[in-house]
Amino acid sequence: MTTIVRRTHPRRRRGTTIGARRAGIVSAIVILIALSAPLISTPTAAALPPGLNYVALGDSRAAGSLPAFEPANGCWQSSVSYPRVLARSIGPHSFVDRSCAGAWAANITHLPENGPFGPIPPQIRWVTRSTDLVTISIGGNDLNWGAIAGRCTTQVPGGDARCRTNGAHLAAADRSLNHMTAVMDSAVRAVRAAAAPHARIVIVGHGGVIGTRGCWPFVPASDADARWMNSFMTKVNAAQARIAQRYDAAFIDVMRRSVGHDPCAAQPWFEGTVPRSLAVSGHPNEIGMAKIAEWIRTQVR
Repeated sequence: MTTIVRRTHPRRRRGTTIGARRAGIVSAIVILIALSAPLISTPTAAALPPGLNYVALGDSRAAGSLPAFEPANGCWQSSVSYPRVLARSIGPHSFVDRSCAGAWAANITHLPENGPFGPIPPQIRWVTRSTDLVTISIGGNDLNWGAIAGRCTTQVPGGDARCRTNGAHLAAADRSLNHMTAVMDSAVRAVRAAAAPHARIVIVGHGGVIGTRGCWPFVPASDADARWMNSFMTKVNAAQARIAQRYDAAFIDVMRRSVGHDPCAAQPWFEGTVPRSLAVSGHPNEIGMAKIAEWIRTQVR
């Protein structure tokens, strides 16, 4: 079921992981959803012109994090995700959110996704010649970031997995980066072809979940391995920025903008292996979602 928001003076509302083995923790958090409430106010200044038709595409980074997960469009989507925060901020003529947790680049272009409530059509079907703004968060699953980062984690505080010196691991990470670049290029090319020539396309980069040091248990890696992951994520963002430039899209450098707010920071905008707020590990928390919405609004003025 497609989510449409019509512009009728909307009310203001308060408004890839390091190791899948923490699924039990995430499950416990889900149980607490009903007790949670948005903590961050929606950005107020509308920098975009009114009357836009906005379509949001992507994976769980776009579909949102806890709290306030709600099933929509066949996926779990959060009311505090950055597309919804942005939509409430700019008051578009129409808003369609097709982002879905677990999405791959192919789920944007041609491959139906196996969602929790049944098959989900390719997301690009909702991009038309009347679409004015498209945001895209994709590539983390194609990159297999969870496995790349998981190889760098340690079982005990102070441990060192030395993933940075493992030749097989480094080669596999580079192969994954090349694959992600190819399939993401195809996805953005297809979106550009489907949208009107004037449509604004915004690619939201990766980052924020790794700084330059480890901190048990939030980032269970040595400082040296954390620095390697940080440098690898820099390469990921560089590849995505080139894709954005190729298809006349804006690029949100989440990694650069979020320096000092990784999971080891005193005020994290992103959650680590063990979340410190009601949010999914390895994803933006509510503050991070609000920040991304603000960056997009400013970028596409």
